[in-house]
Amino acid sequence: MKPDKLKDILLEKTDLLAELCAGINVHFEEELIHQFRVAFKDLRAIVRFYNICEGSPDLKVLGGIKEMYHVLGLVREAQNERKSLVEYSLRVPSYYELLNQAIMSVAAKWLTAYSEREFETLLTYVKDHDFRALHLSDLARFEQVKIRKLREILSQGEITDEKLHEVRKQMKDIHYVARFVTSNWKNGSQYIEKWPGSAISKLTEDLGNYNDLRLLREHLIDFVLNGGIGNEEHKVIDQFISNTTQHSVRSKVQVTTAARDLLLNW
Repeated sequence: MKPDKLKDILLEKTDLLAELCAGINVHFEEELIHQFRVAFKDLRAIVRFYNICEGSPDLKVLGGIKEMYHVLGLVREAQNERKSLVEYSLRVPSYYELLNQAIMSVAAKWLTAYSEREFETLLTYVKDHDFRALHLSDLARFEQVKIRKLREILSQGEITDEKLHEVRKQMKDIHYVARFVTSNWKNGSQYIEKWPGSAISKLTEDLGNYNDLRLLREHLIDFVLNGGIGNEEHKVIDQFISNTTQHSVRSKVQVTTAARDLLLNW
């Protein structure tokens, strides 16, 4: 891929982030927040790919934009938990209200975190940066680095939830880079046809589902331990925890096994 094409792609993706953030600043809508976080992960994966190609952390996504991403991540987590309460038919209005309060609290933080200048600075940085061309050898290097990292994590006897989360992050990087290559680089697209794309997508989704349930269970347990809720809600939460324990344990084993099998067959 020629340097000018890579630069144009990065400028386009930065413009998209700025546009989405401007919309969030006005409406603070759930779908806009989701689109921004996906767009950020898309750009971040390309940046990480380029850094691996260079062999050093050269190009960087500026900290201010990362801070916006993390603030909106807190909102997204609370929004997803509200949906989960409905999906699992959990009648715990006091916890639902706690999530609403958390979202409103983070919305206030957003006003402090948002800065149009961060995007202007990033656009200037990308415009002025002296990119080099990308070659198939860069894809091979990226592939080797990611496989080595995943093997380091998954070679341990017992895999913690934190390690599984790291596996998911690595898989997401691979997924987003594959999407970037497929859409913009013909020769690169032919190279990554050998990657287990569908298996990576499924594993990433399964890891996300496991993590969502794990967090919901942990947060509800903490909510009960903090006290101050009625007996009826206490019973509902206790029953939910009891009903999902085996499923959660089984899901962890399944995603860990699937990740190890994927690496063996890559």
